[in-house]
Amino acid sequence: MDPNKLAQGVGAARIAFGLAFIAMPGWTGRIWIGRDSHRPAVKVLTQAIGARDLLMGIGTLMAMRRGRARGWLEAVSLTDALDFTCAVLAGDRIPPASRAAVIALAGGSAAQAAIAARGVDQRGP
Repeated sequence: MDPNKLAQGVGAARIAFGLAFIAMPGWTGRIWIGRDSHRPAVKVLTQAIGARDLLMGIGTLMAMRRGRARGWLEAVSLTDALDFTCAVLAGDRIPPASRAAVIALAGGSAAQAAIAARGVDQRGP
């Protein structure tokens, strides 16, 4: 796959997820942690995660224009690897469906960003 297309997908997905987490923290938080997502403090934390994702997506796309996206993509990959790890370590403290969703989304995104990072800033002949 073309690393630039992968990188664009990573950036766009981060922006979409970020906006969704900011605008609909109860619904998106439910995917992550289950029923506790309706609590006001949890909604604030979910929105903060959304802000993180939004800015990582914008940063990735801006850096691509400058030919310097590798570091951004590595950061996205590491962040998602940590999200994956947190979901695994949460065990039965979050609903099984939530854990499975986070593991699949974070694991897939971590891999996509890592693959994109390896070739995104390379110039063709």
